[in-house]
Amino acid sequence: MLKKVKYNLRKNETYYVHDCKNSNFEKNALKQIRTEGFVVLRNLITEDHINKIIKPVDQILSKPNIGGNLGYYRKDIFKKMYDALLLGRPVIDLFLNKKMLIFLKKYFNSDFYLAEANLKYDEGLDHVYFPMHSDFDKNWKMPLASRSSDLGTEDFKKIIGCGIMVYLEDTTDGAFCYSPESHKFHDPNNSSVENWNEEARNKVYQNILRIEGKKGDVVLFNDLGAHGPEQPVKVHRKVLLGDYYNKEVFGFEAKTAIPVYLSDLSNLNSEQLEILGVGAKAMSYAEDYHTRHFNRMKCSKIVFRAFTSLVYLEKLRFKILNFLRKIKSLKN
Repeated sequence: MLKKVKYNLRKNETYYVHDCKNSNFEKNALKQIRTEGFVVLRNLITEDHINKIIKPVDQILSKPNIGGNLGYYRKDIFKKMYDALLLGRPVIDLFLNKKMLIFLKKYFNSDFYLAEANLKYDEGLDHVYFPMHSDFDKNWKMPLASRSSDLGTEDFKKIIGCGIMVYLEDTTDGAFCYSPESHKFHDPNNSSVENWNEEARNKVYQNILRIEGKKGDVVLFNDLGAHGPEQPVKVHRKVLLGDYYNKEVFGFEAKTAIPVYLSDLSNLNSEQLEILGVGAKAMSYAEDYHTRHFNRMKCSKIVFRAFTSLVYLEKLRFKILNFLRKIKSLKN
């Protein structure tokens, strides 16, 4: 069980929020993310756009994916997940938002692409299951990655990856947290903050900002900085999560093959398709990606057997009814 760590949590601050309706938002937002490692873009998408995303999200979260029906995935008791791009064109349009892509191009100062995208619903079970961390260290490597060596010093000088998180409802408790400027002193040998050297670890724990947001707010953050959801909390959190990777660092390889409906890709130009990761090599097999790990839960075998048994009973019921109909027809 992960221990609860005492840290200084800053709340109720809004200086990092930049309204995309303002003409000078890009300049100020770039300064914010370059300085502290994160920024919140408000009014990037319209109320109607976010509502078109939330409708299928709520439908997916209402039932589990069993037997091929559309529903959420489980890898543990703490969260529900789903492939974000399968939620439809409004989500694809979000990840390809023109203003955001122009912003990211200036931030990366190189070509980039979408490497993963998920819907995530944290249950709020008053437990720490995903502590503060950085997404990369020297030993980071996926099983099918083409890189012949681990991440090195020159890689860490670049913007390796930029995470994106979109609030699907107003969020305070349980919100995304980030330690400002921690991307500048992260430990390249460890992704878990708990394993950073004492000075860096204390620097993080004494300065963690809870990034509270409104429905539709988009959080962009440097993957190297210390981040994670506020935990433990007793309330749920509903967000979209994704990651854009630097092509100079990873070539053109996604963490896994990202499922999408082909019909939702109509009318996208070649540049948009590339940024969306179409044609990228997968760094892992689909069944090895973390959202597919339901079979690692203790209850999975029981669920599989119960499902198989219930289908068998349905077959048996059908055979019995069919047999009775034949007897009835013979009597007539």
